[in-house]
This record gives sequence, structure tokens and C-alpha cells, in this order.
Amino acid sequence: MLADPRGSQHRTEPSFRRVRRDLRAVDGFPGYNSIIPEDKATIGQILRDNGYATSWFGKDHNTPAFAAQLDRAVRQWPTGMGFEYFYGFVGGDANQWQPNLFRNTTQIYPFEGKPGWNLVTEWPMTPLIISLASARRRLASLSS
Repeated sequence: MLADPRGSQHRTEPSFRRVRRDLRAVDGFPGYNSIIPEDKATIGQILRDNGYATSWFGKDHNTPAFAAQLDRAVRQWPTGMGFEYFYGFVGGDANQWQPNLFRNTTQIYPFEGKPGWNLVTEWPMTPLIISLASARRRLASLSS
């Protein structure tokens, strides 16, 4: 423990050591670096390769923070992991009033010009999913 100049004891140093040790321990296990290796299949790849239509809606925690910018590894985005369509935000946190929303890999701004727009109440996820499923069903009927 470190002695405080005023005489009280602090536990800062041991806590810091424990956190640093724990972080180092995580590095040694596969999958704990937030990168899905190319030789590992995702559920999107498995379903797509077996003839299913694949889409990802909502929060994407699987994209590592360093790859969240489009000039980085798009392979770590949902569209690079077997999902044919993505509508949502990358990363675990999102501003509920001005989120970083994407359609596939194109950033969109549904809140612009709409004061009071809110991700929770205004997000058109259900109508979007229904229209996408309907369009895919029509395409499937044309090809059969």
C-alpha cells in the first residue's frame, strides 16, 4: 500500500496491479482480442452458404473499435461476416438522439432536420425488416 502524506492508507497501487494483471491474462486466450479470424465461420457465413438470406439489425458489438472507421477492416463488419444486409450501429454505445447509424457500410443520418428524433421511438426497424423480407420473397418467387 502507498502511504498518504496525510497519514491515511490508499489501496490504489494493488488495485491497479490487479487490473493490469487481469488485462494481461485476457490477451492469452483466443477470441479475447475482439477479432474473428478469417478461418472461423460466423453464423451469417454458415447460413448464407446454405442458401439462407442473412441480415443484421441493431447493435453490432463484434466490430473491434479500431475497425469501426470505414477506412479500416470492413471484413470485421456484419457485411464482411456473411450478412448480406446491415442496418444499425457499430459498437456498444450509441447516442440515442444522433446515433452513428449505418445501412450496410454507408453512414445514414435519419435524425437530420428532425428535432426530438430518438433512436428508441423513431427507429424504423420493424417496417424495414418487413419490407426487406417482402422484397426477398418477391425476388424468390420470380426466380422459381
